[in-house]
Amino acid sequence: GGANWFEHKKLRNLIDQGGGAPFKFVFVSACYSELAGETFASAGVPHVVCCKQESELKDTAALAFTRQFYLSLAVGHTVKDAFEHGCKAVRATPNLKNAELEMEKFVLLPKDGNHDVPVFRACPLPEWPKMSEKIMRGKRTSIYRSRSFTQFGGARSSEISVRNMLQEDAAPSLPQFFMGREVDMYHVLGAILSKRLVNVIGETGVGRSSLICAICHYINERATTNFSEVEQIFFVKTKKRGNSNRCRLLIQSLINKLVEAGKSPLLDETQEPDIEDFSDHICKNLKSYKALIVFDRTELLQEDESQDFFKFICALLLDTRNVRILL
Repeated sequence: GGANWFEHKKLRNLIDQGGGAPFKFVFVSACYSELAGETFASAGVPHVVCCKQESELKDTAALAFTRQFYLSLAVGHTVKDAFEHGCKAVRATPNLKNAELEMEKFVLLPKDGNHDVPVFRACPLPEWPKMSEKIMRGKRTSIYRSRSFTQFGGARSSEISVRNMLQEDAAPSLPQFFMGREVDMYHVLGAILSKRLVNVIGETGVGRSSLICAICHYINERATTNFSEVEQIFFVKTKKRGNSNRCRLLIQSLINKLVEAGKSPLLDETQEPDIEDFSDHICKNLKSYKALIVFDRTELLQEDESQDFFKFICALLLDTRNVRILL
C-alpha cells in the first residue's frame, strides 16, 4: 500500500522495450500529470491526455471531462473531437467555479501529433427518424395543454418539487447558486432511506426548503436505479390563509396531488369530511405505495393545528407500509 517511486526514464524504457508502444492511447487522469504524459508520448504513444504539470484538477471537472470524453470515443469520434467535447463539458458544468480555467488544465499530447483519428471502431449511429409536420403539431399541442393545465387549471408550479416519470407536474428550479450543501444532502438522504419520518430543522432563512427541493430532484433523477424505495414524490406546502385551518388545507392539497397523479379518486366533500376522514382516505389509497411525502413550512401551523397534523402523521405511518415523510 505504500508509494513506489518510478523514474520517468525507466517508465519510457519499459514502454519502449518491445520496439514501440503496445497501445494507441493513454489517459493519465491525475493532477500534475503532464510529465507522465510527455513520458508516454516520447515512448511512442500517439495519443495521450493528461493534466498540466503545475495544475491541480477539481473532482467535478475531472468527472465531467472523463464522462464526455470516453462517451465520444466510444461512439466513434476522433481523439481530437472527443478531447474538445470533454473540454466543453467541463466549461458547461454547473456550479463549477472558474470552469474556463479548469477546462484549460487538460492537455492532449503530442502537441504536434495527428489526433484526427478514432480509437474505437464504432458502428455509425443511425439518423433520428424525421417527424412529419402533423406529428410535430400534435406534440406542440400536447405540450401546450400540459403547460396550460399546470399554470391555470392544475397545481401551481411553485407548489411542486419534482418532475419524475410518474408525475406530470413541472418542477421549480433550484436557487441559482445552490452550492456547498452536499454533506447536508448526504445525511438527509441517508435518513430518508433508513427511516420513514425525517424532520429537517434549522433557523428560519438557512435554506431548509432549498435543501429539501434539491434532495427531491436528486432522488427523482435516480428514481429508476438507486432509489427503489421511492416511486413518487408528493410535495405540499403550508399556506398562509387568514383564519382558515392550515392543517386541513395542507391535507386537502395532498389529496389533490394524489388525484392528479391517479393514485386516489375524488373525495366527496358534500358530506363535510373532517381531518380524520381525510386521513383515512389517504391511508387507504397509499396502503402499499412507495411514496415520499414532503411537507414544507409546517412551522406555520398554529398550536391546535399542529396537534391535528401530528395525529395525521401518526395515522399515515401506522396505516401504510412504505410511505416515507420528510418535514
